[in-house]
Amino acid sequence: MARWDTFLLEAPISFGAAGDNVIVAAPAAGLIVRVFALFLFTQNTITLFFSDGPGGSRLTGDCKIGATQGFVLPWLDPHPWFTLTPARAFVANLDTPSSFGGRIIYQVGDD
Repeated sequence: MARWDTFLLEAPISFGAAGDNVIVAAPAAGLIVRVFALFLFTQNTITLFFSDGPGGSRLTGDCKIGATQGFVLPWLDPHPWFTLTPARAFVANLDTPSSFGGRIIYQVGDD
């Protein structure tokens, strides 16, 4: 049976560079990140996608977000929005630099 931490982790999201931006760092070998909720807002018009680690498999297609806009992935307990490959970071890739911020709720555990 899988062992998951009994608590959720939370972290602010803040970055601005184009390309891969790590939202949740890669956990130790054998551990998996599951994303349960997040919200994001951007200052400029951007296109982004989420991936399973820097340069990894895409978890979404391109998502275009207008200037001063954002989006929310609400809590869907007990179903995560994203379940990553073991020992991989959760990454947002931006097509252009922009002030980007929000918050994420996730868990780290084994499968």
